[in-house]
Amino acid sequence: MLKIINLSKNYNAQLILDDINLTVQNGEIVTIVGKSGSGKSTLLRIIAGLELPMRGKIELKNKTVNDGNTFINPEKRNCSLVFQDYALFPNLTVEENIYLGKNALKSDSKIKDLINIAGINTLLKKFPHQCSGGEQQRIAIVRSIAVKPGILLMDEPLSNLDYELKFSLRQIVKKLLIESKTTALIVTHDIHDAMEFSDRLIVLEKGRIIQEGVPNEVFKNPNSKQTALLFGKANFIPLKYLKDSKRSFLSTDDNIQYVCIRPEQFKVEGLVGDQNKSFEGIVKSVREVGFNYQMVVDWNGIFIDVQTNLKLKIKKDQRIKFYPDLDF
Repeated sequence: MLKIINLSKNYNAQLILDDINLTVQNGEIVTIVGKSGSGKSTLLRIIAGLELPMRGKIELKNKTVNDGNTFINPEKRNCSLVFQDYALFPNLTVEENIYLGKNALKSDSKIKDLINIAGINTLLKKFPHQCSGGEQQRIAIVRSIAVKPGILLMDEPLSNLDYELKFSLRQIVKKLLIESKTTALIVTHDIHDAMEFSDRLIVLEKGRIIQEGVPNEVFKNPNSKQTALLFGKANFIPLKYLKDSKRSFLSTDDNIQYVCIRPEQFKVEGLVGDQNKSFEGIVKSVREVGFNYQMVVDWNGIFIDVQTNLKLKIKKDQRIKFYPDLDF
């Protein structure tokens, strides 16, 4: 178990982490998301012991590893950190890299199981430079799990991979973590990675935790514009126009209660109609993307992103009726 209490960090008088409180339970997979510069990687490095906090306390398995009086060296923290660049030893074979850690035993059948799950059993005699980026990533993750860490820390684990490879590796990484019952804290800027991996999602904004919860609930019920926009395009419509909505948040920027509506949540009349719920607006731009139209609609001076399928023939400057589906 990981416990962080009132943790703060600054660089040259700039506050990077501001009073972080976080607990990760045994076997839990938690992802931290946020914009660049929000403090994600710094938090991971402090947990690993690679950087010092300004103040606060860190406990690993009920043992204090950081506070005002205590600092346990990184190699004694029972953490395993997967870097963005994999950090494999180029002069060692894949097998030697995996079994390098002091707790990794060649007789341990669980490691062989992990090797098979990761699909790297044919690579064991190769050197890292003879492996692709996706293969090196799987090797690095298996090596990190092989030392039986108290917690696995992963910094942007799939950031250097193309879309197709990312998709398949998400499944493999999740299976590796679940099969090995590994507690993991994963930093990523890719919200799709976070949705796939997580038992729980943490949103960082300017060094503070602004929301946390089950990933799909955070997606459906963001508590700020910042959180909503992490998941892609979003419309923010004042609650006074959508009084039937059960989901809204108060914006601290202008003290207005907003409803977050995704472009794909709108229904355009002609496909589905309901006169009582309709908005009416003018299509300011429209383009075909796959099987859908993506439009910007001027609704009483509010520009709204709307997505609908191609069954309707929609053109620029056309007046349309549309309404949000609030039953989600």
